Amino acid sequence: MMIRASPKEKFISRKAVVQSKRVEGKPVVVIGKSSSDVAKNPDPVKVTMQGISSKPVAVKGACIGPVAIRPVMLLPIISEKVVPWSYSQVMVMHKGKEVVEEICEAQGLTRSGRCFAPTELRKANPVATKNPVIEEEAEEFLKKMKAQDYSIVEQLRKTPTQISLLSLLIHSDEHRQVRDHHAYCNMLEEELDGEPWFYDVKEYLRMGIYPGQATGDQKRSIQRLANGFFLSGGVFPGSLNMEKKTCANPLVIILLVCFFLLGTSFNISLIFPFYTINSIFSTFLACVMTNNQASSYFVEAKIKQLAPSPPVNPSIPRFAYLISGSKGDLEKLWRSLRALYHPWNYYVVHLDLESHVQERLELALRVEKDPIFSHVGNVHMITKANMVTYRGPTMVANTLHACAILLEKHKDWDWFINLSASDYPLVTQDDLLYTFSDLKGELNFIEHTSELGWKEDGRAMPIVIDPGLYKTTKSDIFWVTPTRSVPTAFKLFTGSAWMILSRAFVEYCIWGWDNLPRNLLLYYSNFVSSPEGYFQTIVCNAPEFSSTVINHDLHYISWDVPPKQHPHTLSLNDTAKMIASGAAFARKFKKDDPVLDKIDMELLNRSNGSFTFGGWCAGNPPCSKFGNPTKLRPGPGVKRLRRLIGRLVLSAKFSQNQCN
Repeated sequence: MMIRASPKEKFISRKAVVQSKRVEGKPVVVIGKSSSDVAKNPDPVKVTMQGISSKPVAVKGACIGPVAIRPVMLLPIISEKVVPWSYSQVMVMHKGKEVVEEICEAQGLTRSGRCFAPTELRKANPVATKNPVIEEEAEEFLKKMKAQDYSIVEQLRKTPTQISLLSLLIHSDEHRQVRDHHAYCNMLEEELDGEPWFYDVKEYLRMGIYPGQATGDQKRSIQRLANGFFLSGGVFPGSLNMEKKTCANPLVIILLVCFFLLGTSFNISLIFPFYTINSIFSTFLACVMTNNQASSYFVEAKIKQLAPSPPVNPSIPRFAYLISGSKGDLEKLWRSLRALYHPWNYYVVHLDLESHVQERLELALRVEKDPIFSHVGNVHMITKANMVTYRGPTMVANTLHACAILLEKHKDWDWFINLSASDYPLVTQDDLLYTFSDLKGELNFIEHTSELGWKEDGRAMPIVIDPGLYKTTKSDIFWVTPTRSVPTAFKLFTGSAWMILSRAFVEYCIWGWDNLPRNLLLYYSNFVSSPEGYFQTIVCNAPEFSSTVINHDLHYISWDVPPKQHPHTLSLNDTAKMIASGAAFARKFKKDDPVLDKIDMELLNRSNGSFTFGGWCAGNPPCSKFGNPTKLRPGPGVKRLRRLIGRLVLSAKFSQNQCN
């Protein structure tokens, strides 16, 4: 509000006196008279209210009387769960009277600016109120309800903590109908090609093939979905293609559960989780299905016309290999690659910077021109060669480089295996794939120990420099002073430089969402023979992976007398020991040694430099054409390998040998 004096139309500043008083024990605010009395002004006082009237209104009168505004009183705090404030009404003291109005009530306002109080509006438009529902009307309403609905009302009369969802569902017809059907029957959607949604999974189990337009991620998804199912005479037990509804005998189920728990207590699930259990359930379901009738509301009843298929193992893993060599290792590497090759796996080959350029070009040309390699496209060569020193960190860097390439190019492999050109297989890839198809994908085969012995003073404490980190010519590591103490932030482990690593552990080392792999990589850059300790120290100091370690590298190595720094070169005299070991690989061999020919002939069924024979081989001569990669033909080597892994896993000292 503006007060101005006429006719000069000048604004007059007036100071209001604000006082705080208490009236009848209640606090009030009193706006007193202005500093200059309006009544004593010679000119008439006019008051202009902006927004309502454009003409000033003359005000005659004496002094402006005090106005008392009484604030809303706080309610007494009775409960901590109740808001201590009253929002129902506003009290204003005007001329010694209390004016009480509802906050949420609407007020009226005309175009001339007149305001109507809520009390006046209530007089003009009385609001009709409903009469409360009497007990007789409530009882009459409940009589008209269904019995099942009435039970729900009875439940709702209780407190929320006493309401039983089970009782609500039992007394609902709609929920009962949904409950009697399987979840996938309610969620199944029709595919655009007219086939059921699990058609691709079934075709993968039957034929081992993917849809033509499937990407790498889609292929991996199909493979993982197929891990939970298996074919048995055209039926899809335990999956979405079951032709008959099975009702198992409770006693049989209890016996199966007891057997499973007993097997778990002996770590059977670590070695044969799929093979053993699926074999039992296939026999059990086959017997049960022959004694039950087909259910009409199962979606699987629509695909009875599918022809039976022979059993195929759906959980075939994939291996990702690194085969590395140095100067003069071209022929050794090429022979190892062809002996290890399987179209289901992936391979990275590398000749280090010490090798001649002609060797690296020749290897690249052979990989490119080989008809099987070019057709499948699963062999890759590191064209930009790395300098590798075995006793320095450059070998660790080269291994991590190959892991990164495999993670980038392929997303569906399960284990990483690093080998050198001096390594050679003792079992076929069909033997290896068949054996590992029964293993958990989290297992890591890493030989390790925390008993450093002489290595504590000879390797852990010295500080070395690897010239391969910054030079293009190969030279040995050299020592610098002073030495360092054994670390206390982590525990050191040592072991073999050759290992089989799970994909999860490789991703942990490459991506490094925890800082441990990076810290250890920096630490081992000045460590003697870092390839024999880097991965061992990571896996045993990471709680999520320490329980997945099996203390063996699946290699047969004949070491020299202590301190076991250099392995013996194997010959024909070591053949019996190699076979008796049950290992999957052996090292080290000379180029074209007669023992390799003996291994090819007696263990690998390989001759004339061809690929190792397997279920994928087709054409004449064998393996000259690409067949079904998921068709496995395990040989005698699978028994030796399974016996070794079973002894490692089921050993009474298995848990004691993990990271100790």
